[in-house]
Amino acid sequence: MKEYRGAQWTKEGTYWSLKTGEFVSIAKEGGILPGEGDRRYVRTPIALVIIAGPMMGLLYLIFLPLLGIVGLASFASQRLAQRVREAGHAARVAREVAAHKRGGVVHKG
Repeated sequence: MKEYRGAQWTKEGTYWSLKTGEFVSIAKEGGILPGEGDRRYVRTPIALVIIAGPMMGLLYLIFLPLLGIVGLASFASQRLAQRVREAGHAARVAREVAAHKRGGVVHKG
């Protein structure tokens, strides 16, 4: 597959940006691909564009809510772990204070 760069003149067709995932159509007369030289494009058959466009939308529709759920679960689990650590620290301090008041030795364990 031949790659094209941004700001390069090309003949008519549909080009897919590998960096952004967008499709760019160039008119019959030809034209310049948008972007700078670091942007890469691949000429794409129109049949692939017709199939890939809705599929990419479907993937976005499916995975966006899942990302939200995963992010929320991660946040909740980190908060729970923090609370457990704080509770363990508080219990350890309370045990040491009680042992000190009794005049006993604190068992580290």
